[in-house]
Amino acid sequence: MNLRETIDAARTFLKDPLPATRTFPDDSSSFFEDTEMTRWYNLEQRSIQNHMIQADENWFVTSTSITTISGQEEYTLPTDLVKIQRLEDYDNSSNPIEIIPMSFNDKDRYNSRYPWENSSVSDADFYAIRGNSIVLRPRPNKAGTLKLYYSYRIPERVSATSCSAIPDEYHELIMWGMVKKGLMKQESTPEAYSLAVTEYTRLLGDLRSTSENRQSQKSRRVKRRRRGGIYG
Repeated sequence: MNLRETIDAARTFLKDPLPATRTFPDDSSSFFEDTEMTRWYNLEQRSIQNHMIQADENWFVTSTSITTISGQEEYTLPTDLVKIQRLEDYDNSSNPIEIIPMSFNDKDRYNSRYPWENSSVSDADFYAIRGNSIVLRPRPNKAGTLKLYYSYRIPERVSATSCSAIPDEYHELIMWGMVKKGLMKQESTPEAYSLAVTEYTRLLGDLRSTSENRQSQKSRRVKRRRRGGIYG
């Protein structure tokens, strides 16, 4: 469903229909404006995306390159990043090596925790997250290339015919989330709101189950190979 179709479906349940031939957005309704429902739509699709990412559903993965500079340990992450999926040393693109995540609190204990490493190492083996940046350990002592795979934040939709980046089979979930918000605004009966919550919860459960069943293993259980051995 596109944006207007989803809004109109929600309007049907909220008993506030507008003509399908109207100019969009139409804010003439005495209760629900198209502009307001568009905001709800975008809030709901972001919420659903977060559930999909938490279930290890990799619909929204993209990649970018980061150029390292000798002596520089900290690098800015993309502005649309939601979650890092994988960071690689990409100097040898035919045989990239994963850089392993570590706690930010551990970054300054690197040498004592990993005595087999030393300050002459030229490539980063680990990274920590600090705000919207990553911190590499050991600090690179030469220029190089990293490849970052990450889940990106899906864009907002405002055009009537635009469609969410959420897969089509989950658009009904967006609609029921909007219905819940509408019923709250209407101060509807507890029975009506409970019915909407029940349907939303059922569909969300289906999403989680489908997402998790698609994956061969949870990401936190995947063994990671580092330079010279196994980690994770």
